[in-house]
Amino acid sequence: EKGSTGHCEEGYTGNVCANCESDWSLTSAYTCSKCPDPVLNVFRLIGIFVFAFVLLASMIKSTLEGSKKKKASTSVYLKIFTNYLQILVLTASFEFNWPKEVKEMHKTQGQIASVSEQLFSVDCFLNAQNGNMRVYYQKLIMMAMLPLILVVVPGAMWGGYYLIKKASGVRDKF
Repeated sequence: EKGSTGHCEEGYTGNVCANCESDWSLTSAYTCSKCPDPVLNVFRLIGIFVFAFVLLASMIKSTLEGSKKKKASTSVYLKIFTNYLQILVLTASFEFNWPKEVKEMHKTQGQIASVSEQLFSVDCFLNAQNGNMRVYYQKLIMMAMLPLILVVVPGAMWGGYYLIKKASGVRDKF
């Protein structure tokens, strides 16, 4: 946002003040906010990745254990809830003429999601790690590598699981 003097306000830089300064990160609605403490930001990011990994592992374990039972409801509820979150994020990204109630729901849930942007920032982490390359390109490279990572990491984990089971002589029914 340009002030009346023609200079960008604090945290903004670039043409028409569309970019964030160093130590600032872009949040939703194209606003810049001050980066959190770098050490605390790293610990929060690590905690989020550990939480996501534990959640994913518990979902996989629940699904595998549920396949042995005739009536497995936990894995079904987890899948339904995950599907709900995916559809919610997808529908919120479309610029349709939603009814007022749906717009309010998206707005409320968007405010809850924006709390995460105030607690930690991937942009600040990437900017602190490599100040020479723009954060946009770093994210682009990570997204391009994501399919490979999503194939290699689970393949290595399941391969290790298979080798351990084979070495211990335990045979799975799967």
